[in-house]
Amino acid sequence: MKFTKGERKIALSVREFAEFQEGPSPFKREYTSPSRLAQGVACHNDINALTRKQELEALFEVSVKGTWVHKSWHIEIQGRIDQIIIEGEQERTIQEIKSVSQRLPLPYEQLKRDYPHYFKQLATYIVLSQLLPENKGISFSGELIFVDIADGTMQVVPLKEAAEQLFKEQLNRIYPFLLDRWDYLNKLSALQFNPPFPEFREEQWVIKKGLFDSIHSKKITLLEAPTGFGKTGTVLDFALGKLRDGVYSRAIYLTGKSTGQLEVVQQLEKMLPEKDSLRYIQLRNRSEHAIRSELHSCQAYGSCSEGLAENWDKYSIHLPRLFDQGTITVDLAKEVGAQTGICPYEISRAALPYSSFWICDYNYLFAPSSQSVLENQIDYDPRQTLLIIDEAHNLASRVADVFSFEALYNDAESVLSDLYFVHKRKSKLLGHWKRWLEFLKALKPTDRLELTLEYELKEILNDLFISLQHDVIEYDSLSAYTKETLWEIPLKRNIVCDDNLSKLVWIQESGRLSVNCLDAGPVIASILPTFSNVILMSATLSPMDAYIRSIGIKKEHIQYVQTKCDWRDNAYDVAIDRRVDTRLKQREQHYEDTADTIQRISSFSDTPIVVLFPSYQYAETVLPYVKAISPLTRVVIQPRGGSLHEQARFLEESLRYRDVLFLILGSGFSESINVLGGRISHIMVVGPALPQVNPVQNAKLEKAEQEMSRTAAFRDVYQIPAIQKINQALGRFVRMPGQHAKVLLHCKRFAETDYKQLLATEYQTGKLIKTRDDLENWLHGTLVNDSREEDPMLSF
Repeated sequence: MKFTKGERKIALSVREFAEFQEGPSPFKREYTSPSRLAQGVACHNDINALTRKQELEALFEVSVKGTWVHKSWHIEIQGRIDQIIIEGEQERTIQEIKSVSQRLPLPYEQLKRDYPHYFKQLATYIVLSQLLPENKGISFSGELIFVDIADGTMQVVPLKEAAEQLFKEQLNRIYPFLLDRWDYLNKLSALQFNPPFPEFREEQWVIKKGLFDSIHSKKITLLEAPTGFGKTGTVLDFALGKLRDGVYSRAIYLTGKSTGQLEVVQQLEKMLPEKDSLRYIQLRNRSEHAIRSELHSCQAYGSCSEGLAENWDKYSIHLPRLFDQGTITVDLAKEVGAQTGICPYEISRAALPYSSFWICDYNYLFAPSSQSVLENQIDYDPRQTLLIIDEAHNLASRVADVFSFEALYNDAESVLSDLYFVHKRKSKLLGHWKRWLEFLKALKPTDRLELTLEYELKEILNDLFISLQHDVIEYDSLSAYTKETLWEIPLKRNIVCDDNLSKLVWIQESGRLSVNCLDAGPVIASILPTFSNVILMSATLSPMDAYIRSIGIKKEHIQYVQTKCDWRDNAYDVAIDRRVDTRLKQREQHYEDTADTIQRISSFSDTPIVVLFPSYQYAETVLPYVKAISPLTRVVIQPRGGSLHEQARFLEESLRYRDVLFLILGSGFSESINVLGGRISHIMVVGPALPQVNPVQNAKLEKAEQEMSRTAAFRDVYQIPAIQKINQALGRFVRMPGQHAKVLLHCKRFAETDYKQLLATEYQTGKLIKTRDDLENWLHGTLVNDSREEDPMLSF
């Protein structure tokens, strides 16, 4: 959908027009995995081939475009008709082919209820065809050819309603949306917003100019600047200006964690003097929207889709009115949901087309199970959208996680019991699930599944997928866990059957199947170029060669924007502790040294100190040694998981009542919590946090070695992810000019070239700790040696 600036004119596709519905869409959508799309294309081709034999004069893939004037609006609609049957000189029959995952035939009214957009689409093609001058005097009728995707059964359904009536009803349905967009876009074109900072520092001006220059030369921009630089504010300043000027119709801001989204919202609120001058939505997940009220109680599946359209009409919900404060918060959606019986998540989702700034999680763009939330929005067009990805150093690993899964025999067994209880009669689903259970039970530990078993896995998941589409399943009688497990089958099947996805299928223990994506680059590279412009930003994208490989984009399509912050050069006093070796086989010999070092730093510091460990196990092992050396030292280990509020409360209480905080590298505490800036004077990093050696890492290493040397592959697969976590964590402690911190890198490997050169520049130069006296002197600021004096190389 594209609005013409300053004119009451809009261009959209037939599909967009037919699918428009204010509020939740009442129609049934088909699962659209790549294999499902391929099946649909095959159905189209088969029917086209059959028609060519039977109707020699038939026309195929006929483009049609027309403009309809409705209440002063010029509405241009275009599309492509599947096939036109010529019935003599004055009659034509338009046929649209629709593959569905339902048993056919079905009654006309049920098809119209499940697929109303298909009937509107057919009616629109008829009306557009009659508008064309070359069709003057020709009568058009229409038919929908439904095809059962599983067995090929066809059902030809002639359109019973008058095409023009359906078309005008849809015009009236979309008209209020057009009026609202007209008013909102006019208001947006006069948007005034505050600068993100009292004044831009020199390095911030460099980045701002770099962004303006980059979008004109490259589609994708990599923005790297330190934590605390002001990346969020600088990018928002850029995005708001471009939205005001009509360069983009929408901006999407993706983050990996909740903390990042909250920062964006807070920065937006500071920059917008008038709350309703820009409409934005922070789209949280379904569970955060869940309510239990008299009119509606949210469940995992099923109940939230019941009565949506009816209640929406009953309570006359008009979404623009809910934006009077500029956004629809989760709390507001919950309040409206409790009053109307409509699922709050559906309210937030329905509000997306009315806003021009979406803030959400990576999954909404990259996870097949969540992509439809954005893709199905009426006014969503990546070609007119600015995509901003924050915390972009995590992008490849997060997308790889989406395309990975586990399946356990015990879990599958509980699902079978549930299915038996509900479906007491035989069904194909029960039969296929029994086979799935037997397959999982027979699995024995192996680093890579045999090829014959992998073929069997594909066959089983495909059979389950087809059964789920066609069996009559009483979902309301199944447990929430069983429903969730069944709904995950299409994605599992798609992952396993996608031969273009690099993955490892292996068995960690008997009855436990693991499928891990090894390279998410192709997935990322298939999505990013569809946008008008993309900004990938982080404090730790470097080294760039490895990062570009991880996202699968060719270097010539990327612009790199970076600046140096001079104020960070002397913000860190770094030392490398060469007395200890924290490698797995050696660390036990140094537990006492590690505990003693923690105690010495803590006793010297006037504020609590932070010790960063590569794992909970390591931290929990060292803790008793610290207590043995210094029983009065108050040490706390970060809790596992927890909400954002719980994490913030833990830190505030620990900073007030503890002497030493044990945090885990790569966790939310070390990567996303920004309250530590300027409040911690001493940080100790216990060894490089190399990923655990396992079949997945070995497979990644083996894959990388096909393209580079073993040393380079080890750097990509092990060293870069490890040091990246450290760079991320240390950046949280100095966030603005005037803040300082002393950092001890507690392992001799940090002195090696291969590790040291991956550290951020400000951490590469420091003192060498060779004795306990050196540690004391460094703490007092009297140690004079320099880590550049030595550059030992250790074997891995």
